[in-house]
Amino acid sequence: MKRFRTIAYLHAATTEHDFEKSKASILSLANNKGLGEIEWVEEFASGLAPWQERKISQILEDLQSGDNLIIQDISRLSRFHGQCLEILSITAKKGICVYAVNQSRLSFNLITRR
Repeated sequence: MKRFRTIAYLHAATTEHDFEKSKASILSLANNKGLGEIEWVEEFASGLAPWQERKISQILEDLQSGDNLIIQDISRLSRFHGQCLEILSITAKKGICVYAVNQSRLSFNLITRR
């Protein structure tokens, strides 16, 4: 049975940001969804920087169909709606499940697991 990867992407604009609260809510979601062990990726970079120049680009390249990406909030992907939609489009095409902690009413789990 294939083991799916779960990566939590934590992004902030300044190094003054503390990720501990975000990590706790991500762990809670991952446990509730049975997503297994989490690989943490933390990044401090301007939200104005193109996503292709940030760590999210490498994450999208590495993840495969059935893998999981957890974010605190959609806005952590980019400050620009178009870039957020582009990233979500890539995850959908690749079959990556996206979970956004603060958007629990929205579903980005765009594939069906068998």
